[in-house]
Amino acid sequence: MATVYHADSEIAERIVARLSDEYERIAQDTLAAIVGEIAAYEESDDARAVLADLRAHCEANIRAFLASVQDGGLPEGSDAAFVEDAIVRRVRQGIPLDAILHAFRIGHQIVWSAIIDEAGRIPGGRAAAILLVQPSMRYIDDVSTRVADVYLSEQQRAVADADRIRRDALELLLSGSSAALGAVRAAGIDLDPQEPHHILHATLRPATGTPQELQALAGDIAGTFGRDALLVVVRHDTITALVRGPGTADTERAAAIIARRDGTPGPAVRIGVGLATDDLAGLARAHEEAGSALRLTSEAQPLLVLGEMPALDYLHAVADDTARRLVPAAVRALAVSTSPTDAALVHTFDVYVLCGLNVQRTAAALPAHANTVHDRLRRLAERTGYDLRNVEHVMRLATELRLGATSG
Repeated sequence: MATVYHADSEIAERIVARLSDEYERIAQDTLAAIVGEIAAYEESDDARAVLADLRAHCEANIRAFLASVQDGGLPEGSDAAFVEDAIVRRVRQGIPLDAILHAFRIGHQIVWSAIIDEAGRIPGGRAAAILLVQPSMRYIDDVSTRVADVYLSEQQRAVADADRIRRDALELLLSGSSAALGAVRAAGIDLDPQEPHHILHATLRPATGTPQELQALAGDIAGTFGRDALLVVVRHDTITALVRGPGTADTERAAAIIARRDGTPGPAVRIGVGLATDDLAGLARAHEEAGSALRLTSEAQPLLVLGEMPALDYLHAVADDTARRLVPAAVRALAVSTSPTDAALVHTFDVYVLCGLNVQRTAAALPAHANTVHDRLRRLAERTGYDLRNVEHVMRLATELRLGATSG
């Protein structure tokens, strides 16, 4: 025993040798103590396999500890691989780090109790057992450090792998691949192709946000939408979520996410929610619609749920330059005019439309005399060439005035 230098070393070596013959019993006691104190192992998905694995690891750990005491060194290379391999498996089994570290501490307590018990059976054993304290502490410190390092590294790898699997599954769904449903189910995602689904897009503006900020926002979306958020993936500077149900049900939850960021440092959240689709083949279209909704958000309107937007408002919002150039010059001139007289004509017309083309109701709403309303509508008809008693002409003028107000 390289770390023991005085007369009690032979007794200490006898204690270790006897324990080496008892490692299976000590391992069983360790397993029982761990299961008795830590529920995570028995509550894992495949508890029987996890407990069998844990028992084997207890034996390996006890043998490694006793060997380290005998030769005065710490496990290295292949002798230490059992620790790293076991921690990798624990991550995949869903055992948290605090439970693993607690299990190692329990194991060390059981082994130390066995040392004290064995020392009590040997004359002079209690004094000699003191020589085992230092190598014992060195071993548990070394193993605990390795456990934490390997766990965190493997957890990061597992998170990255899970993100990649989710991104791949989403890409397959959006591409309409026949392998999409299989990939989704293989990833453990409970997607029913017979239910309606929609896409939600979120980002940070005016800046796009750091990867950490985007991941935090993705986590907020996943937590807020719960089981309805089947997939939440960060793609470039946008978070894409596949959500169960019609998009019109998302307003309250999405608004809550935005509200939580109000007043906090950093960029603000923008969210666009697309229309629902009843089949997986429609997800690509739903994805584009969510993108359109996100593009239509603004500082004044950070949330846009497409299903709550009137079709005419959407057409106005997405109209291109060609649509605006089609607005007749006379209508465009009225739409952009700063003249109080022209503004009164346009405002009267807007109220006239809202009042169902009823002059008396329009007069009451302005307020103004009915003759004034008639006079303004007559002058508006003369300026534009539209017959304001014709519903089609009224619809055209209402649309063109809105387009003209935003033309270049």
